[in-house]
Amino acid sequence: MDILAIASNTEVDATVDQRDILLQRTRKSAISRLYQGTGIAIIGRLRADVVGERRAFVRTIKGIFVKKRGKIPFNPKQFLAKVGEGKTIAKYHKDQVVFSQGQVADAVFYVQQGKIKLTVVSEQGREAVVAILGPGHFFGEGCLNGHPRRIATTMAIDECVITRLEKAAMVAALHDEPDFAELFMA
Repeated sequence: MDILAIASNTEVDATVDQRDILLQRTRKSAISRLYQGTGIAIIGRLRADVVGERRAFVRTIKGIFVKKRGKIPFNPKQFLAKVGEGKTIAKYHKDQVVFSQGQVADAVFYVQQGKIKLTVVSEQGREAVVAILGPGHFFGEGCLNGHPRRIATTMAIDECVITRLEKAAMVAALHDEPDFAELFMA
């Protein structure tokens, strides 16, 4: 929604209270009288955008973009360290199974702390260790390339903290955040 904007000689920024006043008063003269003597003048229009949980206002003059508050840089490590939509964080004890071979593959996992052992069991019942993964590694990514079932069993070697990302959340993060995709591919 566009609203009338006010600004002083300093930074162009409208607080939530100023926005409410602006929404109530739509005529320029009413706003000019309200801020008379404060050095604030009407300069153009603002468009309200949401950046995270904070509102930032974008100033336009005659439809031309003039200034926008910078986007907060994406930090993939912080993203993985916080619980959110499609993300859970769990602690696993030594020898606790994260997932077993043959279970439904519906999520990708990220090791924050500790070590994980990936094993496969052959049809003859022989077990083979495929990999041992430490902090910063992803596992269970087979669900992203079409595997309906897990092809390995993962077990905590020691105390672990692991982030679980549902398939849809993982695909969205890879699509929307190049830094996250780079971390995943590394």
